[in-house]
Amino acid sequence: MLGGRVAYGGGVGSNIYRSRATLEAFVFSPSTGANGMAPVMAQAETVAARLRSYITNDLRCFAVDVIPVGPGSQISPPGMQSEVSNYLCAVAEAEIEFDQIG
Repeated sequence: MLGGRVAYGGGVGSNIYRSRATLEAFVFSPSTGANGMAPVMAQAETVAARLRSYITNDLRCFAVDVIPVGPGSQISPPGMQSEVSNYLCAVAEAEIEFDQIG
């Protein structure tokens, strides 16, 4: 996360610092086999649509993408029994900027 001072307000507690980050929202849908990745991609797109062009005084979202992951077993830790294997996964990913006062 890179950032720096963007406004100098006269000392501690009055300066504005801007930082960048990546927001990743993992979306899961039961693996039914009939429709493949379509349902989970549609749900991830719903999340991404909410983030696109979201701008407030302190938070800005841009470059929002939906990334298919596939079966949840691909992200399950090896050797660990997990229910995630019964689901399909997609990621709604956004680049964000936010301001902090300090």
